[in-house]
Amino acid sequence: MGAVYQRELKGYLHGMTGIIFVCVNLLFSGLMLFLENLKYQDPKMESMIYYQLMILFLTVPILTMRSVAEERRQKTDQLLYSLPISMPKIVLAKYFALLSTALLPTLVSLLYPLILAMYGTVNFGTTYTALLTQALFVCLLCAIGMFISSMTESPAIAAILTLTVNAALFLISFFTTAIPQTEIASLIGFAVIIVLLALLAFFMTKSVSVTYIVAALGVAAEVLVFFLKRDVFTGAINKVVEALSVFERVELGTSGIMDLTGIVYFVTAAALFVFLTVQAVEKRRWS
Repeated sequence: MGAVYQRELKGYLHGMTGIIFVCVNLLFSGLMLFLENLKYQDPKMESMIYYQLMILFLTVPILTMRSVAEERRQKTDQLLYSLPISMPKIVLAKYFALLSTALLPTLVSLLYPLILAMYGTVNFGTTYTALLTQALFVCLLCAIGMFISSMTESPAIAAILTLTVNAALFLISFFTTAIPQTEIASLIGFAVIIVLLALLAFFMTKSVSVTYIVAALGVAAEVLVFFLKRDVFTGAINKVVEALSVFERVELGTSGIMDLTGIVYFVTAAALFVFLTVQAVEKRRWS
């Protein structure tokens, strides 16, 4: 596992993708620190961190796009399969190498509150909570990007798909208020979720039968609950969307509010996508 980690980390830090990623994010964070804080001697970093998250939202897919897709494109993944290491360890090594690169701008940002303390009173609790949110957000973005990279042989397609998924995660919270609170709206919303799960099952297994089974079980369960306890569907899809919303927690975290629930959310979501990556790579290994 250590050898794979060193190989991957060396590839990121010595390659143009990793260098450009770190430089762009450090340039932006430094510029925002100057414009938002140093210029006006304002010790509050929360707005700067939020803007920095938006840049990470756009740049992390560029970093993750080659993580697995490039191996498949160049057929070097066959070398990984021949190593006497389990596939979960290989995927974890790739993931930790990604994080070691992606978290570099965040690590540098840890120094910013100390600089701003020279110009005023810094609320270190709020500021470092916001930076913890940034780190957890990066962990989730890397997991999502690596999973999507494992689904294709084209790094460019992986980057576009990851950006699309990230945009969907960002926009979904804005659509919550537009979704009616009616039972029918929730029924349709859950049907859309079932379709997405069925499509995920197809991409993971490439089996039409499994896809139909997932869809049929989902629809059957939804219809059964709808007829047995219809009132549960009132406003249910809105509650589910709010519970799963990434940016609801990002906004809370960047304002200095982060509880155990938020931490568990980010860690669990990242672990889920790493697990899905392992399954995708395992399937590729034996296909």
